[in-house]
Amino acid sequence: MKDLKKDDKVKTIKIDAYVSPQVPAEYAAHKLNLLSTLTELSSLSGGKIVVDVHEIENFSQEATNAEKAYGIEPHEVRTIDRGARKTDEIYLGAAFSSGLDRVVLPFIDKGIPVEYELVRSICTVFAAEAAEAGRFEDRRSVVRRFSMQGQTEESQLVRS
Repeated sequence: MKDLKKDDKVKTIKIDAYVSPQVPAEYAAHKLNLLSTLTELSSLSGGKIVVDVHEIENFSQEATNAEKAYGIEPHEVRTIDRGARKTDEIYLGAAFSSGLDRVVLPFIDKGIPVEYELVRSICTVFAAEAAEAGRFEDRRSVVRRFSMQGQTEESQLVRS
């Protein structure tokens, strides 16, 4: 995060988190961990990571928007509440974007640490952005080596 904060070449990474306002007790700590980790990442980034949390209800307009924009849908979870098995549909997803690059986590389930999933997704968006910049630099240098009169000395193949 410190490198991200200091690097002026890095574009802002926007994170749209989609969470249900009410989740089963078994997922409450997981949701809290997700939201607090997003807040921490945003504050450590020096403004390079912008987080927007959407608390959405199933079948709402915002739920429809999340599905259309990112493919984030409610996930069916099975829990035990007071000795009875219960099935709920909840949102715990996030979309990461920077420029035209995008990574979507449709559902962040228990089992894999939230921190790992978030940092991995940020690094993926960051790497895609860096790779795109590298491709642009490579194309530009290739174009620079050729002129209307043919290849320049710099671009000629060396034969042994």
